[in-house]
Amino acid sequence: MLGFDRLITAVTTVVPGPGGTITFIRQARGPYAGSWLLPGGKIEFGESLADAARREVREESGCLVDQVEMLGLYEIRGTWTGGEYHILMCGFVSHDIGTIPDGFTGHHVDDVQQTAPAALPTHPAVMQILADAGLIETSQHHIDAALATAGIYLERHLTDVVSRAALASRAS
Repeated sequence: MLGFDRLITAVTTVVPGPGGTITFIRQARGPYAGSWLLPGGKIEFGESLADAARREVREESGCLVDQVEMLGLYEIRGTWTGGEYHILMCGFVSHDIGTIPDGFTGHHVDDVQQTAPAALPTHPAVMQILADAGLIETSQHHIDAALATAGIYLERHLTDVVSRAALASRAS
């Protein structure tokens, strides 16, 4: 069941790409298999949150990032064919522009793209993270409805560390 029988602690990172794009991966397995997500995954024992964010970005997208800041903590619960899942997701943003290496094949991903968020059918949890980072404009009602339709409970606790205006200007 891929370890979804217990609380999972994980990271995900908004990685700006060239020309105002954002880095997305299409998940190959788990509750969100087939969905367009941000690079991320489980935190390894003894690993700092920031180190986990950098490692997961590298493994899934091939992008090398150094400077990351925490955007917030997201508690995500739902049900999939493998049963219930409960994830504490630490959301990060990269201050580095990432570039996907030519021919890169990500770890546990089906595809990697750098594009505008509106160009892909992003997962509702990703919509929330991108909105919190100031990178998409959509109503909270729209995000809440998409989460409810997907049967996902998401609670968020945002930091004040990241300048959402700075992120938005970096992505444009």
